Amino acid sequence: MKLKHPGMYWENYFSEIILERGYDYYICEHVASLNRTENGYKAVVSGTDDYTVRVAFEEENVSEMSCTCPYADDSSLCKHMAAVMYKIEEHNGEGEGIAPDDGFASKHVSDFEKVRKTVAEMDPDEVRKILISIINNDESLRTGFLAKHYRSENGIIPYINNLRHTAHEIKNQCSDRSGFVDWRNASAFMSRLTGEVISNLSDCVSGEYDEDRAIFDVSLYVFDLYANTAIDDDGQTQIFTEECLDLWEYILETSENEDLARYMMDELSSECEKIGFEEYMAEEIDDFISDHFTEGGFAATRLEMIDARIERLENEKGWHSEYELSRNVMEKIRLMDGAGAPQKEIESFRRQYWRLPDVRKDEINRLEVAGEKERLLQLLIESKEIDRESPGLVENHSRRLIEYYKRENDPKSAKEELYQYVTSYSRGDSEAFAELKQFYNEAEWGKKREEIFKILTGKGVDIKPLFALEGLKDRLYKDLAEGICSKSRYEDFAIAEISKYEKLLRPDYEKELLKLYIKLVRALAINSGSRKHYQKVVAGVRRMLKYDGGKEAASELLNAWRVSYSNRPAMQEELSVLYPLV
Repeated sequence: MKLKHPGMYWENYFSEIILERGYDYYICEHVASLNRTENGYKAVVSGTDDYTVRVAFEEENVSEMSCTCPYADDSSLCKHMAAVMYKIEEHNGEGEGIAPDDGFASKHVSDFEKVRKTVAEMDPDEVRKILISIINNDESLRTGFLAKHYRSENGIIPYINNLRHTAHEIKNQCSDRSGFVDWRNASAFMSRLTGEVISNLSDCVSGEYDEDRAIFDVSLYVFDLYANTAIDDDGQTQIFTEECLDLWEYILETSENEDLARYMMDELSSECEKIGFEEYMAEEIDDFISDHFTEGGFAATRLEMIDARIERLENEKGWHSEYELSRNVMEKIRLMDGAGAPQKEIESFRRQYWRLPDVRKDEINRLEVAGEKERLLQLLIESKEIDRESPGLVENHSRRLIEYYKRENDPKSAKEELYQYVTSYSRGDSEAFAELKQFYNEAEWGKKREEIFKILTGKGVDIKPLFALEGLKDRLYKDLAEGICSKSRYEDFAIAEISKYEKLLRPDYEKELLKLYIKLVRALAINSGSRKHYQKVVAGVRRMLKYDGGKEAASELLNAWRVSYSNRPAMQEELSVLYPLV
């Protein structure tokens, strides 16, 4: 995601719990590799899976971060990004080259180095005294320490089982009388379960069958507890789920016991059924099973499970059942291929589910890699027809056809497909529009352009970007002004529309654009609202100030609002930043 204020110190963008998890990953050396790129860094972070993190810089400030993990799919900042940032600071020598605007390097990294150096120079007996004091004064730390390092006559299993009770206590403390965890407590609920239960369970993993099975049983119990708790979720579920998956992977790696692995597979499969496959947490478990239990003696069991699921899903209706069917069909194809099934058998199974887009997409990719051009072309054309009721899929097929024709030096077919793409599938993609223009001379293009405009206008497509691309200022302004005048709401959207095109339209439409701004800002100010609403009013006035006569018009508005909206203190406070400017 792009950061809104690149000068802001990077840690300020992350929530406390994400920073904590990221720092844990950094300290535990989960950042497997870190390499410089043209404008920043690329790293691989090992967790439930290997995830790639990219960090970009603008003028030595962090400007953009991305990660391939599921949590970052919706542009959220994840623990893998935080871990990489700590690693970058270590690599650059306490922040050198990152240039935080508040002038100090990462507190966590620098403090860690100071503590490490100080402890190394201290008397061992003094260190022991301090350590004992710290552990005894922190109940959570004490229980975790004893769980990992102290073995009583009864063993560690009673402590592990007692963590079930801890999980229940956390839920009771974070939920209301009906058991609902609201937004105020959602983060604490997740962080306490991971910190006080899952992390302590992780500390107890030993490679001993009985202990590791008990750890898995309790963690699955806690997973189920979380799954069945109504939560006002804001990304916490993804974090919690990933912590559990990390623990299960750690158990498998440490134990290497096939009996325990089979037990885990059976229990996780049951958990999927219990939660229901329409839920995110169940899908994550199923993906975990697919990643860790599809080889050797587990392959046949997994295949039986997939077959039973496909049979059930065939008789169910709805988009999610179709999605799950596609996902499981694709996994069966992968399992069949991995087991060395005859290609004819795999092809027959593919054809049975040829209607599913993912099955054909997989085949399209295979044909492209194999260079089987004729079959690839035939399948792309066929897929456009099969998926005709799904515009997004048809758009993708069309785009791939265009690239195919260009590679094969077939300009006539590329031109025809590109025309269809612009007018029917992409609904006015400006880049494709510009690409299509290259196939016509100037005289031909004028006629063809008007034909495209007519078709897209008839379909209700916004063609202002195409007017702008062609430099048709008069038509652009007319469309812009008519759209604004026909709408009585969404003034902030209309202001953004003007700002999008004002560079092209000025100075030809200087006075007209200013009048539109005045009209919209005045309408926006009529309704009372939150500070965010008043900040939009201020932003609109600021845009007016760039125009000839804009300061005078803004001054008139502010003087009028001083009187007419004197009973809105929040609005007056936000407007006060404008007075020195007019």
